[in-house]
Amino acid sequence: MNTIEFLRAVLPRNGLYVIAAPRNVADEGEKPRLIFEHFQCETLEQMSEKIVHLDAARTVYHACASYKKPTPGEKFSRSQRNAAYCKSFWLDLDCGQDKAEKGIGYATQKDAVKALLVFKEKTGLPMPLVISSGYGVHAYWVLTEEIEASQWTQTALLLKRLFSELGIITDPSRTADSASILRPVGTHNRKHGSSKEVKWTGVPYIPISHADFRKKVKTVLASLTGEEFELGELPSYLLGNSADNSELSHFSDNYEYDANKVADNCQVMHRFRETQGDLSYDAWRSAIGILTFCKDGRETAFKWSAKRSETGHSNTDVATRFDTWNSAPTKCETFRSLCPELCKDCKNKCATPLTAGRVVVEPVEEPPLEVPEEERPALPLTNEVHPEGYFWDSQNEVMVKVLKSKDGETAFPFTPYRFYLVSRIREIDGSYVCKAVLYEPFGAKREFYVSCKAISVGGVTLLQELGKNEIAPSTNKGSEQVMTGYLRDSMNSLRRTVDLTRSFTSFGWQDDKQAFLLGEKLYKPHEVDAKVVLRGHARTKAALFKVGAEGDPTKYAEALNSIYARKGMEPMQYAIASLWGAPLAGLVEDALYKGIPCALTGVTSGRGKTSAFTAGLYAFGNAEKLTIKGEQGATPNARTAFLGVMQSLPILIDEITNIKSGELSNLAYVVSNGGDRNRLQVNKDVGGVGFAETATWCTQVGLTGNSCLIDRLSQNGTSDAEAMRIFEIRVDNYGIPTLDPLEVTAALSKMEANSGVVGPLYISYIMDNLTHVRQMMADTLKEIMDNKFLGVEPKYRFYRWHMVTTITAAKIMRELGVCKFDIKELIEFAKEAVISLCVASKETNEMTADEILFSFIQDNSEQILATRRYEEVPPDDADRVPLKKYIARMIVGDKSIQDVNIGLFIVDRKMLNQWCLANRHDLKKLEADLFQMGLLWKKNEKATITRGIPKLAKTQIRCDWFTLKRLLDDRDDIKLTGAK
Repeated sequence: MNTIEFLRAVLPRNGLYVIAAPRNVADEGEKPRLIFEHFQCETLEQMSEKIVHLDAARTVYHACASYKKPTPGEKFSRSQRNAAYCKSFWLDLDCGQDKAEKGIGYATQKDAVKALLVFKEKTGLPMPLVISSGYGVHAYWVLTEEIEASQWTQTALLLKRLFSELGIITDPSRTADSASILRPVGTHNRKHGSSKEVKWTGVPYIPISHADFRKKVKTVLASLTGEEFELGELPSYLLGNSADNSELSHFSDNYEYDANKVADNCQVMHRFRETQGDLSYDAWRSAIGILTFCKDGRETAFKWSAKRSETGHSNTDVATRFDTWNSAPTKCETFRSLCPELCKDCKNKCATPLTAGRVVVEPVEEPPLEVPEEERPALPLTNEVHPEGYFWDSQNEVMVKVLKSKDGETAFPFTPYRFYLVSRIREIDGSYVCKAVLYEPFGAKREFYVSCKAISVGGVTLLQELGKNEIAPSTNKGSEQVMTGYLRDSMNSLRRTVDLTRSFTSFGWQDDKQAFLLGEKLYKPHEVDAKVVLRGHARTKAALFKVGAEGDPTKYAEALNSIYARKGMEPMQYAIASLWGAPLAGLVEDALYKGIPCALTGVTSGRGKTSAFTAGLYAFGNAEKLTIKGEQGATPNARTAFLGVMQSLPILIDEITNIKSGELSNLAYVVSNGGDRNRLQVNKDVGGVGFAETATWCTQVGLTGNSCLIDRLSQNGTSDAEAMRIFEIRVDNYGIPTLDPLEVTAALSKMEANSGVVGPLYISYIMDNLTHVRQMMADTLKEIMDNKFLGVEPKYRFYRWHMVTTITAAKIMRELGVCKFDIKELIEFAKEAVISLCVASKETNEMTADEILFSFIQDNSEQILATRRYEEVPPDDADRVPLKKYIARMIVGDKSIQDVNIGLFIVDRKMLNQWCLANRHDLKKLEADLFQMGLLWKKNEKATITRGIPKLAKTQIRCDWFTLKRLLDDRDDIKLTGAK
């Protein structure tokens, strides 16, 4: 779920949409204070774009309701009185161990979701839309229709009571406040120094009508309390219609309320201010209720309660009292009842002391917060630009600053190096750097980067970073400070004049599927952004996508179809389309699907296996550079790094015939798992050990080889499910047309000359038609699922999704005029291929329990002690036993010995479990199956494996006891250590 999908789900269709972004402001001589800047949007699409833009550098919230449009000259206010419509009820659950210990939240997000599940079961309400806010959980009960804010508040008050009755630990200030703001999906929570994305948890949710929602809430609440709940009218101060019948009519956005003026005219508020909180609990809470309507009321409440604990009061939780106040301003009659001594001489005749604090605010038209992009002055990136007051003195070859004094202007030289900043970049980790240009001797230019943090800190940190690029201040006193000032002024100038550029370390999908990076271009819906910076391996791999950038896509298509658009070529067509389908793997609805390899295998060489995949890769760029050659072409770590850089783009691992079966098994697992193994590293910033960043991907890979991969995986004890992580096509099993090698070579050469031109068209089509592409994938899934064999078994889901992405890619390429493949024939081929794969995999890879046990014996034969007896081992036998560590004991006997223990096999259960884990077997299932076969005698009982052997250490360990005499008589392939 992306930002726009989230907004469409939880917000109404009508009204004014509002975004809130906090920022610090400070009046002269005062401490900085936090205020919310509000951005008004006419449509949800505008709102989504603005949210994404602001999130790049600021914290962003969305208003949970829509609002009434202000009249001309009226200042907008995000308040309950101005709320227009709502389309969901919301809940804010705080999470964290500290909050759980205080009873104001849940220990983990998982615990919060469990509480929602319990609430669902107790109330019969549907599961809400559950959002991870980074550190907490937001829940939205999405309505099938929008309702007026006044209706919403009536039901929300009942919902708030229901949460309290059922013990849901929620932030009460949000539940019944139609003016609430929460974090939208797609933004980032940077609260604790790290950046966590706000995203949908994936828990399915069901919309509900307001009538049904309200009925369920009332019914459950009545059953819990024994009370009947009728929805009365809202307080007039919320409806905004109190002018005719109440002194609360003075509430208007044309007024503000000054807390100090209120305290000057009310003895209770005066005592609150002067004693800093020395009031009874009820009076103190009521006084805070007044401040909730005053300008800077929250800060004032904390300030006026600063000494409350010192005056003997235990309840000092200002935040809770302030945030949970949802009533009208406290009335004078309330204060008279709570503080009669203070109010006995009061002559105030108004309904509430708040009246005395009213200040008229003249409507002010707010200046625009941002300069429109088209009006921003462009900073030349090729010409030398310095901030005001600095320039390069070409005659003396020094950078100087103009110093002004009463005696005039003087030029102060601060560095002999000619350099300047040209752009600002947001790194993938959220930090910021500036791109700089340095003039080398003889006029050459060199680019380098300097971190904004170093510029801000200055001093040694900045000098070290500049020193890496051969830049230093001059020896003049004060030059270091002047050069720091030069860079800071340059950075501030860039912020005002140059758009932010982003950096990327991998290609493919970005920004929660809102953009796709192909080479040096970032594709967005109906837009291509060429202003990106590539870092790390991505920078070196960008050239892969430029090979035939000036080519003609129609010529690529002609060459492709001349070879592969013919009857009988369906296996090759599927292989080609599987690589085209790599970007679509990221759009699959199954979160577990990260793509699986498609393998073309066959004993006979020269069948065109590599050529087919190469043809598919030419659509994106340099097929040769997108190919890893066999087991010698790259180490496992290098393959992983390459996959991580490509991320959503295809590669080919060519000729894997000689890769060992264990490495092949690991390759299939790693590719389909979508990421490398986690590794620990020392984090110098925090002074501890943490997880290193690992490569991730969601793509489809090509493999070629001469031997059957399913057979080779079975040699490694691979399970049936693991074998299904490779879509293998045995080309020898199909009547693929034999082609003239010269014709194939000529066609491939033509595709190479026009490589890299189809990929951008293909990616643009996907980005411009995301909804349509997802529907195409859904339609393709339906076509596949009509096959009962594929539709029933969950373990075949990787095959299903591989077919969906591959066939959808072929459909898109056909729609673009790139290929002329017969889609119906391609689907039929894919179905038949999968059925053959499943049958072959089941026959090859399924092992019986006794076969698994004997496989364990063979793998560990050097650590299995074999003797003729168990207890009274003859001395000669004992002397022949090598000194080593043993993990199992086998009693083999012979014709001269009749021992009841013959055939007894005792295994260290811990070691057996480790072997099972390493070979992807389930120990408990293995034990159950062997027990059913009559081979397991005792489970998890203590034994001394080295019993009867004097020279070996004796230790009791937990063991499984097997009786294998009958099986041993039938096997002559078991070789063990010890007596013969």
